[in-house]
Amino acid sequence: MSNGAHLIHLVRHQDETIQSILAGVESQWCLKCKISSTNPPEVSPALAALMALLRGLKQENAKKDQVPDGVEWLHIQLEAVLHRLHPKIQQLIADAAGGSLPTIATSAAIEPGERPAKRRKQSRPGAAAFLRQIAPPRASLAWGPPPSPDLASIVRCLSEGTAANQGASKLAKNVTSKVNSPNVAIMVETLQLVSQPKPVEQLRREPDLARSLASGLARLGPAAALEVHTSNFEFQEDAVELAVCADHFLDGGAKKQQAGVDELLCCGALLGSTQLQVHPSSQVRQLAFTSLQQLVSKQKQLCVSARKLLEQILDPKHLCLEDLDDLLAGASLVRQPTLLPRSNSRLAGSSWRLIWDELDFSAWLKTLTTELLSLGSAVWDGPALGVLQACVPLAQQVPWFSERLLVLALLKAINLSKSGSSLAKALNAFFQQGKIEAARAQCLLRALHLARIYQTRQKLRAVPHFPSDSADPFWGALDLHAAAACASKVGRAEDGFLYLELHLQKLHPDLPPDQSLKASDATNSASTDSERLRVEEFFQAPSQEVCLLHDLARQLPGDELLHGNAQWCHADSRLVRAELEQDHLTSLHLRSERLEAALRGKHSGSDDGGREEAARLALDDVIARLGLHPLLTQVGLPAEDAGSDVWELRMESLWRLQQWDHVPGVQRQGFHAGIQDALSNISAVSGSAPSTHDFSSGAPASTTRAAATWEQPLIGLVATSAMGLEERSSQLLRQRALRLQMLGSVFSVTDALLEDSRSSESRSSNPSRQAMAALAARWQAVAEGQDAAAATHKFLQIEPFYSLQATLLAAVASPSEESRFLTSIASLARGASQVHRGLGLLERARGVSMDAPSKPSKSDMLRLYWEHARCLWELGQPQQALAVANALAADCRLQQTAGKSPSASPETRRLFAKVLSGTGVWLSLSKLESPEVIQRDYFEKAISVDPTDVQAGRQFAEFLDSRLFEELSRQGSLEHARAQEARKFTEDELARTKQELEQIHRSLASGKPVGPQVDARWKTLKEQKRKLDLKYEEDQKDTESAKGRLKSLAIGCVKQLGRCLMQGSSENLAQVACRFLSIWFDHNQEYPEITQAVREAIPNLALTPLSPFIYQLASRLDMKDSPFQKTLDELLVRIAKLGAHTLWPLILLRNGDQVPKEMNGQVCFVPDSGKIGAAKRILEKIRKQQEVRPVLDTVEILCTFYTSVAFYPIDKRNRDVEIPLSQVSQYRELRKALQSASVPVPTSVLPEDTSSPVPLIESFSEKFSIAKQGISCPRIVKVRDSAGRQHKQLVKGMDDLRQDAVMQQLFRLLNNVFEENPESQQFQLGIRTFQVVPLSPCAGIAEWVDNTATLGELLTGPNTQAGEGAHQRYRPNDMPNLACRKRMQEASDAAAKGDRTAQDRVFAEICKHFKPVMHLLFLERYPSPCDWHRARQNYARSVAVSSIVGYIVGLGDRHTNNILFDKRTGEIVHIDFGITFDAGKALRVPELIPFRLTRDVVAGLGCLGTCGLFRRCCETTMEVLRASAPLVLAVAEVFVHDPLYMWSLSPSKNKRESDPQSDHMQSVGPGASSGALVCADGNEMAKRALMGVKGKLLGESGSAASLGVPAHVSQLIHEAMDPGNLCRVFPGWSQWL
Repeated sequence: MSNGAHLIHLVRHQDETIQSILAGVESQWCLKCKISSTNPPEVSPALAALMALLRGLKQENAKKDQVPDGVEWLHIQLEAVLHRLHPKIQQLIADAAGGSLPTIATSAAIEPGERPAKRRKQSRPGAAAFLRQIAPPRASLAWGPPPSPDLASIVRCLSEGTAANQGASKLAKNVTSKVNSPNVAIMVETLQLVSQPKPVEQLRREPDLARSLASGLARLGPAAALEVHTSNFEFQEDAVELAVCADHFLDGGAKKQQAGVDELLCCGALLGSTQLQVHPSSQVRQLAFTSLQQLVSKQKQLCVSARKLLEQILDPKHLCLEDLDDLLAGASLVRQPTLLPRSNSRLAGSSWRLIWDELDFSAWLKTLTTELLSLGSAVWDGPALGVLQACVPLAQQVPWFSERLLVLALLKAINLSKSGSSLAKALNAFFQQGKIEAARAQCLLRALHLARIYQTRQKLRAVPHFPSDSADPFWGALDLHAAAACASKVGRAEDGFLYLELHLQKLHPDLPPDQSLKASDATNSASTDSERLRVEEFFQAPSQEVCLLHDLARQLPGDELLHGNAQWCHADSRLVRAELEQDHLTSLHLRSERLEAALRGKHSGSDDGGREEAARLALDDVIARLGLHPLLTQVGLPAEDAGSDVWELRMESLWRLQQWDHVPGVQRQGFHAGIQDALSNISAVSGSAPSTHDFSSGAPASTTRAAATWEQPLIGLVATSAMGLEERSSQLLRQRALRLQMLGSVFSVTDALLEDSRSSESRSSNPSRQAMAALAARWQAVAEGQDAAAATHKFLQIEPFYSLQATLLAAVASPSEESRFLTSIASLARGASQVHRGLGLLERARGVSMDAPSKPSKSDMLRLYWEHARCLWELGQPQQALAVANALAADCRLQQTAGKSPSASPETRRLFAKVLSGTGVWLSLSKLESPEVIQRDYFEKAISVDPTDVQAGRQFAEFLDSRLFEELSRQGSLEHARAQEARKFTEDELARTKQELEQIHRSLASGKPVGPQVDARWKTLKEQKRKLDLKYEEDQKDTESAKGRLKSLAIGCVKQLGRCLMQGSSENLAQVACRFLSIWFDHNQEYPEITQAVREAIPNLALTPLSPFIYQLASRLDMKDSPFQKTLDELLVRIAKLGAHTLWPLILLRNGDQVPKEMNGQVCFVPDSGKIGAAKRILEKIRKQQEVRPVLDTVEILCTFYTSVAFYPIDKRNRDVEIPLSQVSQYRELRKALQSASVPVPTSVLPEDTSSPVPLIESFSEKFSIAKQGISCPRIVKVRDSAGRQHKQLVKGMDDLRQDAVMQQLFRLLNNVFEENPESQQFQLGIRTFQVVPLSPCAGIAEWVDNTATLGELLTGPNTQAGEGAHQRYRPNDMPNLACRKRMQEASDAAAKGDRTAQDRVFAEICKHFKPVMHLLFLERYPSPCDWHRARQNYARSVAVSSIVGYIVGLGDRHTNNILFDKRTGEIVHIDFGITFDAGKALRVPELIPFRLTRDVVAGLGCLGTCGLFRRCCETTMEVLRASAPLVLAVAEVFVHDPLYMWSLSPSKNKRESDPQSDHMQSVGPGASSGALVCADGNEMAKRALMGVKGKLLGESGSAASLGVPAHVSQLIHEAMDPGNLCRVFPGWSQWL
């Protein structure tokens, strides 16, 4: 193979040799070099190698159409160096490359000395794509540590990405689902690349690259930094780690070679030695070759086995494999002598030593590897000793190889019985140190991690598992709590949490995980004092486990580790809880108490001063978090010998307050000290008065010199901040990223000032401020735009970033720009409940505006005062807020004419509308103005000012909707009923009075004499009638007024909701569409004008928000010829144009009578002929639409085909058979129809983005199979779509899927609500859904949920008699699952015979002998701590959301085969919704529990059980559901108008079938349709179910009183876990699992 071909191989591996060649070319042929006859380019070995490489690539391109692997990476590396080379060398490289590389720029396109961040190329595929190109290669191509990219390449990609942001959206989808925006994707990729050693070194050497990197990160915005998490980072695995995980059992299947520890150790040695053969050092190359020779000669068989293992995990073209083949094929190999003396035979127990405090990390590694070899045969067996003897000399020279060898040697030692105990003791001593270097700890923790993975694979179960591993020499002796504490100290919180749980399991192996933490706490508080009060346990000092949990809670705030644990009342726990909840006032009091205690201890002599210093620092930190920075500066500067943390807090306060005091030079090394120094210099240059902020008038040279002065202290901070990026701590990552962005903000100001200075020089008059104004506008847009949502919950983390920008603007920007920016930050502070801080910012902004030389604009001041009013309202001062708001609204009404004029900008009109509508909302909430005035003077004015404002329109609609609700509630109240009775009484009295007057009048008319009593009576009745007439007239007016008010509100609400739907805004309109349809449906009969309003709105409605409600619309169809039906027909026809997914509900309705005779209850079933006829009518109208007709025809054929598959006759005893689709009727016709019309896959998820392609049916598999489970024998059909993806479908017959479809519809709509709600968005709440398409009352299609298994299959095995589940693996001595079921059935039978305590006794006994194991499944399936932690979070969220949602809709029958577990994500997925709306309570054995929360389900939540994240998600879900009650009820109403098939088989219907003349038939009336008969009972049951849902949403749980959300959730959890309820469930439910 030629040299060029070898180099091409290295390019494919992104080998550091290529970077060394480029570095050699750059050092020899830079811009300053001279090319002469004595120094020609031809004599350069590096340049010659590069030219050979480029020519080789040119030849490869000529042979192949596609670019070879790694060429894009080489292009980026070469482009980063090219502009720094001599122009002649650039030309030589371009000529050699030819067309082999994409667009290599030459010196003609590059200005010498130009900063890399300023360069642009037009043909770039996007920054994110290039960042992925320069990322380390995948592990199958890796050798040693990943090659570090050139910093210039990173900066170039980052600069172009923030400028154009091309290709980033694709990356956001392809990298991981965790990255949810292009900017976040670019941020994550950039930080991961910069964290490597080479870029950090370049940051120190090249200031231009350092400032360009920081500036580029700053342009991404702080929200991108807030989303940085360790789970976003793809930490590079090496090939040896892949080998450890190679056959880690997850799903069984084909097993790879079982790798032993010796093979793994040899793999690491071979990989490192082969890679180091091309090391720049000749000594290292010689040692690597010697190492390989010794390995192959002395351990040839082991090398052959290792070679086979590497072949399974490495890329087939990996150069290591080629090198090993050459070595193993050698005819004769000379044995090289061992370079170290023979190992002694010292006892291993006294030889392990891991603590060497005096050594740095590199020396520590070298020392440990030497010590490993010195242990000799006392520890190592022959193969391991041979590998160490061959590789230790090489490891002494290369730190990364030494670390790899150390980790694998420790893995070997852990698996040796004679060394396990002593090694564990050495690790304990290391972990128990007070101060630990992160690099050393991470190295040892990685060895533990690999040991767990390896032994889990070997033992086919999670390791360690107690009590099984209690006798293991290593795991039995290892202090897992010390390991957890060490991991927490070095920022590996996920590792710490995992080892804490293992520690608790080791302490209490027979207790469920949720009880182990309580047991440890109780053990810590054990006391022999019999007089001790029980309440004292709540205030005891936290145990070491709880203290560690405090530290983990600070590092994992999203886990809510302390939420719900009310029994931890000690000050330490309360302090941590206050800090996590950002309750800084409580933190201030608690920190003050600690300082007070420290001062008392100092005076009493019990404290040496360290406790006082720590307490003062913590108190200062709380004061800073409260924004009370002036308090920190009142005592002057700290002493020069004070700690760096004290000085950093003081420096931060100084620059925030723009105090430029002199700082001692010894204390100017910190981050905030550098910021303060830079800002002080900027202030000195700009002057103190705002009017002097005019850098543009100076010469560019002087401005450049000034910029160099203030940037000097910051350049070094870039590298310092980047050094911490390699830490696997999310908190540190975000802090470092934000610090880099803060530095970049200063550099951005410098660039803007320099650009303005250059522009002013070219103009020679009218100094330019365009660049600075543009920068201020961009910062303001970021503050009030894309970052607003993220900043709501994380404002305090990004507040320093915005404060620095505000301070910079105060120094260099105009007062108006500063004021606008401060107002934007105040809005963020208010949204994050930092109202006092927001008010302070507004006062500052007002002061800046008032002190400005020029008068501030009215719009700016209006915006400022409106934000002030909003802060006052949030602060709980409604009177002051309304006073300001009313004054602003009056100004807006006065300006309305100006707002309508062309001179008023859209922003001004939008601001007017917001002020008016917002004030109207406050007035309606406070009831300080009549609704009519609010509507006329505020909402209607707001709409007239800016008809396009979406927020004002929504607020107006919500106002009308709330008035409508109030009016309906009033007219349905008891007081209204009494008023109606009084009116009826008045009417009756008036009638009686008239009747009596008429009698007297007739007597008088007859001429008979009447006495004085009659005359008096006549006068009395006349007066009484007059009064009653007046009262009756008043009552009639009130009645007509109430009717008119209700009518006006209903019509007005529908019209305004329709306008909101007409606007078609980008926000979610599901709730708007829901209310629009609900009001129309509820009031159309009473007010026909509503239907007319809907009909007028239909042509302009945005139909996409209405399409999810297609089932609700279709269920209202009937055969009446009414305006409502005509309008409904028109709307359905228009919605049908959206696509085939809108046609399935109509076809389902048309097939309402297709119930086969074999269906259970078919004889009693009465189809709704009215709805069937109406559906046919609609489909015929749709068929007349030319653009929809081909799709409709194809969908109908497809429906017939699926129905034929569902009812295809099969042998239920043989489920292994596969049946050709060609035997199914309609298959040929379907294939022909699909050629003429494209139809989406029925079970596919349609893309939210309408521009994205829809997955269309391409073809079907030739055969369908039968599902292994299911009474109805579901058929499995496979469909391939137009993108080549395969969709697996369950086609079910003899099963009503309508209820499943509507449940999935509800879940999808609720997911939209969760996405809109800030609280649920913070916790990423959602419920897993799958597509269900019912075809008829007895057939349908369901999406196959991939990568899942039922809980029953996981816990007890697919065959309960085989014992293949987790319970049999981990607790084989427990009571068998079938025995538990038998015992519970016997207890149930005994209870039926009168033994009331039998079920309680037996269930308690089963729980004693059958322990949960779900937590062990997570350890088994997710060996990586990050993966384990992420899966546990997903599990807790999904269990919480599905439990609360299931409770609301009354979901029952949640046995272990109706709950799926996603083996990739850890989420649970519910299936089979046959029992809903509390139908389980009516079963023969009623279900008394609200949802499944059995012991195994709780065990999966870990040591916190139902507290922590699970409880927080439950409460948040309940709050969101209560707030979205109208949406939930509207979806559930579909059952009222389309009763389920099984509801159509009530006993009364059976009676009607057997006795057509029964009262049930007669009560409906003559001429009633079959649909009316169906509704007679089905609707009543559905209405009752709907009332149950409404009661749950109101918090009614077993009592008349409504409960608050926390109390409601606590009661439900108690009911779900109550043994008294569980033991009475049907035994097939498996309540012991």
